[in-house]
Amino acid sequence: MRGPSWWLLRGALALADRIAPVWPNSPRPPPATCWNRGLSVLIPDRDSPQLLSSCLPALYRALAGVNEDFEVIISCSGASADRYAALKRDYPKARWLHSRRPLGYARA
Repeated sequence: MRGPSWWLLRGALALADRIAPVWPNSPRPPPATCWNRGLSVLIPDRDSPQLLSSCLPALYRALAGVNEDFEVIISCSGASADRYAALKRDYPKARWLHSRRPLGYARA
């Protein structure tokens, strides 16, 4: 046998189901997110273009074997963008972000 609190809860839920569609500010479920397939590689760098010049060829060789779309994002900090000009020329498909101010890994 169900007690009075069970019936009260059942009635409240039934009322909420009837009111929700017409209530003006009722919360709506979030829209479904459409995720695209692919791979993003983020490389934080702090004023070390010489290290990137040895890292990027190996990265692109490895990505050549991946059967997915990919993007490479390089976040450079602590140096001017001029120091990376040759690398940007060699890897034009990479997305380059620059900050003259040194950033830690979390902020990069």
